[in-house]
Amino acid sequence: MIDIKDARECCGCGACVQRCPKQCISFNEDSEGFRYPEVDPTRCIHCDLCERVCPVINVPPARDIKRVYAAVNPDADVRRESSSGGVFGAIARGVLERGGVVFGARFDENWEVCHDSAETPDALEAFRSSKYMQSRMGDCYARAEGFLKQGREVLFTGTPCQIAGLRGFLRKDYPGLTAVDVICHGVPSARVWRLYLRQLLEQGLAGGNAADITAINFRAKPHGWLQYCMRIDTRQGSLCVPRAENPYMKVFLHDVSLRPICYVCPFKGGCSGSAFTLADFWGIQHVDPAMHDDLGTSMIIAHDAEAAAAAAGGLTLKEESADAVARYNGSYFRAATPNGNRRLFFSRLNKSSDVAALMRRCASPTRLQRAMNLVYRKLHSK
Repeated sequence: MIDIKDARECCGCGACVQRCPKQCISFNEDSEGFRYPEVDPTRCIHCDLCERVCPVINVPPARDIKRVYAAVNPDADVRRESSSGGVFGAIARGVLERGGVVFGARFDENWEVCHDSAETPDALEAFRSSKYMQSRMGDCYARAEGFLKQGREVLFTGTPCQIAGLRGFLRKDYPGLTAVDVICHGVPSARVWRLYLRQLLEQGLAGGNAADITAINFRAKPHGWLQYCMRIDTRQGSLCVPRAENPYMKVFLHDVSLRPICYVCPFKGGCSGSAFTLADFWGIQHVDPAMHDDLGTSMIIAHDAEAAAAAAGGLTLKEESADAVARYNGSYFRAATPNGNRRLFFSRLNKSSDVAALMRRCASPTRLQRAMNLVYRKLHSK
């Protein structure tokens, strides 16, 4: 029976909740806004299926990097609206054209993030661009299993822990499944985002009415890919703030607002069971300037070279050295560094009258972080 004693023991994938045959596991937010399973012992039959599917208890083995590619969608308009190189959309459309189903993350009616499926190009649009909070998985693992058992092709995208959760839930390989994860910095809770958005609304965003928000993009590119902004579009206009000035992005990028397990993430280095990993190809301007035009370049890290090559049809690809992963995308290998201000941030989050000010205060790097950042820059400037 799943019994979480330490918050670092749960990644929030929800595989246990979906697999329980008695549906006796609920999934509830804690004071920080992260969801954890709670078992009703009066209904539990001790089948241990929840423990068997748990990816934290049963971490998949690491998969070697077979190939690394720089990749871009040849459609410049698609890249402008995508977080990096527009690769996901091209791969997903190929799956839909073959009669398959795509799973990804979208905003819900409250502008929080949930997983869902798409079977049409129009539905696919909601999955485009990065969304920096932990998505609710709902019943997507069970739905994906249903499609696979019907013989349908399934492309399932998510964070490494979500892909590991899918693999654990399925408990077998399906030839129609292509599981794709992203290099994950870590996941903030929905509550952190909820309180920040509420404050923006109280200060006049969208006239104070969330229903007047028309789009949210954490990675808008009005000044290029390397200098991305968070943009919130409303019926009254747009709010676009550079990431270095946006308080929500500051606590995210400075490792303040992340889920506890993100600091000891067991799914680094290819331990998710994905066929390949997608990411921004940071540093491409130094590695291969011909693949850089500041509209966005994606990195494809192939653990299954054949699956990656088959999925990437129609993209502009250039094979690069695997050394670029460690040099420019270290989060593939390393978990987030604990921030000394995290405890302060979450202890004051729910009672703060100015969440944005709290975010700015707590995002200031500690002495240890400044020292580690200096070492990191020196190592990666060579």
